[in-house]
Amino acid sequence: MHQLHNPFLMADMDKAVERILSAISDNKSILVFGDYDVDGTTSAAFLTLFFRSINVDVHYYIPSREKEGYGVSNQGIDYAKYIGADILITCDCGINAFEKVEYANEKGLDVIITDHHKPEKTLPNAFAIVNPNRFDCSYPFKGLCGASVVFKLALGICEKGGYDPKHVWINSDVVTLGIAADLVPIQDENRIIVHHGIQQMNKKTNLGITALQKTGGLLGKDITVGRLVFWMAPKINAAGRLGDASRAVKLLTTQNPVLAKKIAEELEQENNRRKDITLKITNDALYMVKSNCDLENENAIVLGHKNWHPGVIGIVASHIKEEFARPAIIISLDDAESRGSCRSIRGFDMVDALGECKNYLTG
Repeated sequence: MHQLHNPFLMADMDKAVERILSAISDNKSILVFGDYDVDGTTSAAFLTLFFRSINVDVHYYIPSREKEGYGVSNQGIDYAKYIGADILITCDCGINAFEKVEYANEKGLDVIITDHHKPEKTLPNAFAIVNPNRFDCSYPFKGLCGASVVFKLALGICEKGGYDPKHVWINSDVVTLGIAADLVPIQDENRIIVHHGIQQMNKKTNLGITALQKTGGLLGKDITVGRLVFWMAPKINAAGRLGDASRAVKLLTTQNPVLAKKIAEELEQENNRRKDITLKITNDALYMVKSNCDLENENAIVLGHKNWHPGVIGIVASHIKEEFARPAIIISLDDAESRGSCRSIRGFDMVDALGECKNYLTG
């Protein structure tokens, strides 16, 4: 644990921690806003568990993939105001949410962004932005995922607020799920957190993780990063791909073993349904590539169809990218607004490429 970097080496960490401690001192409510993937939901679950353990009034919000799309949403900001929150903390999103942050500012909410994705040259007008990949951040390890960023935030709160760091480490199992699922390098701080997180999983202190182990047939087997990636993470992802992603946070934060079992079984069934849908769309996409694409002259693959479920197009994009070794964009077409997911290859910056097309994009 002593090998971790000082959290206050991260840009804006001091501002974020001081603002949160001020809200805690004034008995204010905090809303945690998480992305709907595994990294986002585990980040939100971890912060919820951490704040509950130090007696903070905390609520969480996970957007609907289909109705709200990726990132911070007006609905989430409105919900924060409705519950009387003083601060909105984003998890694994927000680094490019310029308009949404302005909307929150108009509502009188202070936004603290925690993210790890590559930012644009300018940053949103948030109260604080904690992201090791900010251009102006000299934090020594850039490989953190969203869950490990909020882990560092919690350690900073403990250090400045005088809380026992055990409130952070006891939930390292939840953070480990996010690290594994996001496929960030298991090096440096991630390696330390994962080491302790797997030890924590073996203690079976988180009812949701234990329920996932039971439904997935992992009880009694050694817990490895590979098994977390391929056996457990897809079940959590299924919550947001085909339904309500907040179920994943509920699963990972509940103290009710009956509810944990019920949600874990639901997610097992949904993951099986997700596999069937993904296989069909992947086969459709492969047929379209072989029928319509000139692979000798085209350096990227862009495919779209009206009947493709937006919750699985990211998985399909990964399959197409791997199969044909070139950037892939898969689009779920809609008359009002289509949604796409991209996967790239080494040496081609998809974020920069999309930036060149931003006048034609809405998100």
